[in-house]
Amino acid sequence: MSEGSALVSVIVPTYRPGSGLDRVIRSLDEQTMPREAFEVIFVDDGSGDDTVGRLREIAATRPNVRVAECEHSGWSGRPRNVGTDLAVGEYVLFMDHDDSLYPDGLRRAYAYAQQTGADIVSPKESKTSDSWWGLPHNVFANVPDIRRDGGIANLIPMVPHKLYRRSLLVEHNVRFPEGERSLWEDWYINIGAYRHAGVVAVLADTPVYLWHASPTNTSHSFDPARPDYWDRLDDMLAFASATFDRPEDRESLDVVLAHNLRLRVVDRCLHSLVRKSASTKSLDLVVRRSKELLHKYGSDGVLSRLPRKHQIQAHLLRAGQTELMKAYHAADLSLGVKVTARSPYWRDGSLHYQTEVRWAPAKTGQAVLVAKAGRVMRRVSPPLESAIPPELLDVTDVADTGDIQMRVAIRDRLAHVSWPLQTTLLDSAYMVDDGGSLCFLQRGEGVVSLGSAALGNRLTDSVWDLAIRAGWDGMIRRGELGYDGDPLPVIDGRRTAVAYSNQRRGLSLDVGQHTRTLLTDAAPRTGYAGPIGAFCTPVENLAASGDVTLPIENVVAIPEGAIPPGIGQAKQTELREELAGTGGLGAELVVEAGRGVLRGGADLSAGTDTLFARRSGQLQRTRYVLRVDETGHAHFNLRS
Repeated sequence: MSEGSALVSVIVPTYRPGSGLDRVIRSLDEQTMPREAFEVIFVDDGSGDDTVGRLREIAATRPNVRVAECEHSGWSGRPRNVGTDLAVGEYVLFMDHDDSLYPDGLRRAYAYAQQTGADIVSPKESKTSDSWWGLPHNVFANVPDIRRDGGIANLIPMVPHKLYRRSLLVEHNVRFPEGERSLWEDWYINIGAYRHAGVVAVLADTPVYLWHASPTNTSHSFDPARPDYWDRLDDMLAFASATFDRPEDRESLDVVLAHNLRLRVVDRCLHSLVRKSASTKSLDLVVRRSKELLHKYGSDGVLSRLPRKHQIQAHLLRAGQTELMKAYHAADLSLGVKVTARSPYWRDGSLHYQTEVRWAPAKTGQAVLVAKAGRVMRRVSPPLESAIPPELLDVTDVADTGDIQMRVAIRDRLAHVSWPLQTTLLDSAYMVDDGGSLCFLQRGEGVVSLGSAALGNRLTDSVWDLAIRAGWDGMIRRGELGYDGDPLPVIDGRRTAVAYSNQRRGLSLDVGQHTRTLLTDAAPRTGYAGPIGAFCTPVENLAASGDVTLPIENVVAIPEGAIPPGIGQAKQTELREELAGTGGLGAELVVEAGRGVLRGGADLSAGTDTLFARRSGQLQRTRYVLRVDETGHAHFNLRS
């Protein structure tokens, strides 16, 4: 391609990518942006195997693909820089050699860049192993310019899978550091680009990039027991300090420093201290270098941005009191959290629910919080109480200081896309539980709309899991939003969904009957249902609006005894599929004036049939049986 002929240049450094390369190619081939509108530049970092040959075969059938090589550098910085020098696109996007792009990713990201005039677009990114990856705090819509709304914090995670205006990188010589183990190389390009960018946008409403977590990711090699971990971290923080050198950059610098001191200094030091396998030599290195970086970059203004928990740990670390750091960590672990979804119900195609987050002692009767002179204090040992400033142990006003969180997200189990859900905090207060211990209780409410929960877009037909990120005084607990109630099916227009308790006792939402069956979850009334050729029975557990008739196509009746006991699972599956062809129920669910009935007709002989439903592609036994009496009349019953 000639200069400026491509809208986007996708730069992919490769080093022995294995089968991950197939995923990259497949996702690029599936892009809705026309091939002539974007180019792909693979730069191999001296793989020394068949990688370059594979790449050249790929390029031979795709005119928008180019292949370049460089001597082995040991990290991605050098091939990315080579790719940038070769690129002709208006924007560049750096992609790893085993990840994938969502089909509409390039088209939508470029369109949003044009709409906002952005020099950088930070697109929606997901990770196969993390429900919360790439969900900026309090971002529930696209942000046209985070320089005016949210700041550099909304550029985190600082991965390079973003759209950068190529002329910005070239004009200001924004480059990746080169050389083996150039840790945190992506922070360099993001800090440099942000420093010189005019407009920096966040695209939140369209999934663009999917990071496929694997044991071979270089992030697994960030070991604080190695000296170069600390050398490279020091280099990066020094680079940030030198780059953000103007008075108007002070806020950005403090955010960058606070983020890294919290995660990569205080947290990593603490994890090393509590890890039983850590050697004395490695611990000495970690503690010494942690203290050095805290003293070098941890001004009062920077440390004040840390959650109170990390302020305490940083205070103890700077004082060299590592045993007290471990003791305070143990005190943190003595406070547990329970998160529950309560009273869910459907209304107008939306699932409404309440959340209850209870921070209480992990052991019944244990005192973790104490009331003193009208204040609520963390209960710690006398040595900790002497070493920690009392204002950091005072948690009376934790809700007012912003040190509480109640964030809920809904995640597509198949596509790995998470969407943040608006949660309204109703109240929060300290209270005494049944065991006589002081605890902290938060209550909120949220909504999942089938038509708009994906930041204004409808939820796709899939299985969705609700996750919660709860925070109190700097402690973060992440997991599923607990639910142990009955399934709640709904028909909204012609769309079906079931809210249910999954195998982990978390709240999930099956849109389109993938793992659930509307027939059984809607609870047909047991008992007499009329002639088998024209049966009809009300359903007793269904929310619906308007009048609709839906065919029930995934349920079959299989006679009891037709599958002999004691045969293997594979043979059972084979027999079920054979019998399914003759046991169709011929049913439909009819809703009129908000009331539902199951009606249909089947050609079944007298006897008892078990109802099987197709879930996740396989016929699975339901809790219902259908009995046909000698007169040809149907009776729905529950399996005994």
